[in-house]
Parts: sequence; C-alpha cells; structure tokens
Amino acid sequence: IVSCIQHIAVADLLVALTAVLPRLVSLVAEGWVLGDLLCAVGPFVMIYPVTVSIILICVMATSKLVILKFPAVSTDLTARKGHLVCGVFWVFALNIPTAMLVVDETDVTYDYRTYTCHYSFSAPTWNWLEPLLAMINSIIPNFLVVGSTIPLMVYLIKARQVSRRIRG
Repeated sequence: IVSCIQHIAVADLLVALTAVLPRLVSLVAEGWVLGDLLCAVGPFVMIYPVTVSIILICVMATSKLVILKFPAVSTDLTARKGHLVCGVFWVFALNIPTAMLVVDETDVTYDYRTYTCHYSFSAPTWNWLEPLLAMINSIIPNFLVVGSTIPLMVYLIKARQVSRRIRG
C-alpha cells in the first residue's frame, strides 16, 4: 500500500504541474502565453496523470481488501511487487493519450472559459472509440472500487462482531 501511495503522490504532483500550473498562468495572463507547442501537447500530457491517479486509487482500495481477506498471501507482498504493479498501471493508463494522438493529434483548441487547451474529440473515429475508452478507464475501475469496498466493509463488520463475541 505504501508504494501505491507514493505513486499516487507522484501522479498528483504531475497533475499540479500539467493541469493546474498552465491554467493558473493562463488565468493570470488572461490568455494562452505558453506557446503553440505546449497547447498542442498539453491535453495529452494533462489527462495521463489524472487517469493514473484514478486507477492507482482503485488499486489501493483493492489491495486493502486482499491484505485483510488473505493475510497469509499478503505477507509475500513486498515494496518491489507494489512498485511493479503500480508501474503496470502507469503503462496501462497510456491508452487514452495514445488514442488521442493516433486518432487526431491536431484536434486541440484553446478555451477561454476554462483557460486551458482542450482536445475536441471531433474526429468520426471517436463515435465508437470514446465509449470504449470510457468503459475501460471509468467503468472498470469503478467496479473494482465497489467490488472491493463492499466486501471490505462486510469483512470489517464481521470482524468487529467476532471480536465483540470474543471479549464477552
């Protein structure tokens, strides 16, 4: 879990650098002053750490359940294995920015309402690809969280009941 928390911290720092900082500069300057290249690359770089952070939070919730439900197996979990699992999900999270680059890398516009550059998703390919990526990156992690949180809560409630019975 500690290695997962470290990876989430790195992802959150990257969110601050790639999403918050450029938006703050644009807000202060009242327009995009960071150049065309950063505007073109920004949406691809910005979405990556957000996706990683969401997926790693799901991994952490699932790992808590595994540790509590199977304590014998969890003694075999090392920091190295934790970093390896997190690394796999860092690579997995590349699917959205990669898809954005492959479909149409020039579909980026500056939005004065949000003071940031956005990917427009206007290519016809997105009609079928966007729901697929939404399922992979939203629905599946949500099922992981719900699928691990509910059993975790049931397990903790049962453990509390057993401890109360033991104490008398």
